[in-house]
Amino acid sequence: QSLSLLSFSTFNTPIVNRLLILIRTSHHCESRLKYLLTSWIPSLKYNQQKHNIYLLTDQYIKNSSYDKFKNVILTDCPQSHKIFDLCCKTANEFELYYNLTKKGAKFDWMCRFDDDHYVNLDNLYTYLNKLNSSKPYYIGRTSRHPVKIPGKNETFRFATYGAGVCYSKVLLTKLHNYINKSITPNDCIKTRFSDDAYVGYIVEYKLNISLTTLNNQLHSHLESLKISFHRLTLENLLEAITFGFSWDRYQLKWMPIIHEIIQLSIKYQKDQHSLMLLWNFLRDYEKSHPENITGKFDDSCTSYHREEKLAVIKTSNKAILLTTKLQLMNTPTVQKKQTIM
Repeated sequence: QSLSLLSFSTFNTPIVNRLLILIRTSHHCESRLKYLLTSWIPSLKYNQQKHNIYLLTDQYIKNSSYDKFKNVILTDCPQSHKIFDLCCKTANEFELYYNLTKKGAKFDWMCRFDDDHYVNLDNLYTYLNKLNSSKPYYIGRTSRHPVKIPGKNETFRFATYGAGVCYSKVLLTKLHNYINKSITPNDCIKTRFSDDAYVGYIVEYKLNISLTTLNNQLHSHLESLKISFHRLTLENLLEAITFGFSWDRYQLKWMPIIHEIIQLSIKYQKDQHSLMLLWNFLRDYEKSHPENITGKFDDSCTSYHREEKLAVIKTSNKAILLTTKLQLMNTPTVQKKQTIM
């Protein structure tokens, strides 16, 4: 889909005021938020409001990072990671946009991100400011493979939520009848699509609107490890809009460091050599230390803690059953029966 470039002077309202930014999290992953607050999200609530930043979660935790957000929206969705629950949260994201605009907010764009994303807001604003929001834009990083529509010999692509997705106001208007809390979760179950795939199904198949891909600027944690952060130069880093963090490549605690490198590059534009050396070291560190990620799991979410414990318990139970079976096989009674047989 071709991009419609407009002059900056076309808009009387700054892009920062015309963009709604949504961040999805869960109370299981509350510990992730401190890294966002020490990097790309303004720490002052006044500045968060200025940037129209909203946090959506399934449960509020008092005396936590939630308290540092100006706008926290409770979704009242189930707290697991199943299709129905994820689609419920997606429906809440869209309904928040519709409710805010109904109350008079003048948003030309809505972008949604996850709690393990780094977002270069300057690059995001610069990119969106060149586009005409009166056209139906569906912007994201394309899914790795086309998705087949059940019962039909047709496929579609979708923008993976793992890299962040943006929608223009015209597209959001078209989606109003398709994506809402009353129908979306159940429709996801019927089609067996995940939330991001379901949105792509509606946009590309139902509405016949093509995905505008930004694969070089929107980066997902689903990218192959060997070609993700490990291949990016400092120039790539500075041009990117999003990074999807994951325990198997770069831990979230490195997010503020990457943010600082980007900020320093703006301040010292004529001297990038030192920053390049720093980035190259950071980029290659985990690559040269595989022991840091071998046999590990995502410890930034308590839900993963439980999954890891269950995996350990299951493994232990299997070991106990195997040991018991071997012990029984070695008892005289069992050995005698086997001899008779």
